[in-house]
Amino acid sequence: MDTYYFSRPFFRLSTKPIVLKDSSHSEIGTMQRYFKDVIDKTLSYIVDHWGINVRVSNHEGSIQVTAHQQFTWMRHKWNVTSRTGENTVDFVVEDKTVIKTNPHFIFQAHGQSYSMKKDFADKRVRLLEQQTERQVAVIEFESYMPNKINNMIMSVTETTLSPYEIVCIYYLFDLCVQ
Repeated sequence: MDTYYFSRPFFRLSTKPIVLKDSSHSEIGTMQRYFKDVIDKTLSYIVDHWGINVRVSNHEGSIQVTAHQQFTWMRHKWNVTSRTGENTVDFVVEDKTVIKTNPHFIFQAHGQSYSMKKDFADKRVRLLEQQTERQVAVIEFESYMPNKINNMIMSVTETTLSPYEIVCIYYLFDLCVQ
C-alpha cells in the first residue's frame, strides 16, 4: 500500500499549485486548477461549479493528467487525458450524484469501471472498482485539528491507476462536493 500526502487549498477558486508528496515526504508532483480564459474565471465567480479544469504534473514539470470540463446543463462531465511515458489514455468522468450529501463519480479507465463515493457522515472518500467493489484508494483527513483540516492522506491499495490519475479525479470530486 502506497501513501501520498497533499494539502487542499482553502479558497476553492485558487489556481495555486498543490504539492503531492510520497510516504518519505519528497515531492512527486503538483496538481492545479486552471481556467481557459478570463471569461471562464469570471463566470466561475458568478456560477457555482463553472469551469472546473485540473492538470497534474510530475516533479519534473511535465503534465501527466489533464481534465477538461464538458459543458452540460444537468450533470458534470470531464474528458480526462492521462499520459504515462509514450502511452496516452483518454476516458470520461461522470458525476452521478443524486443527493448532494452522497456524491458519486463513475469512470472507465484501463479496461475497468471505477466509482468514487463519499457516504453521509463519513470523512473518507473511497475509490472502488465497480465489478468487484474492491477498494483501490482511500482519501481522508490527516487530522481533525483546525490547523490540519486541509491536509489529506491518500492510501492506494491497487496499482491499476496511477497516483496522478487518482489525485486528479479526487480534486474534481472535491471541487464539486464543496
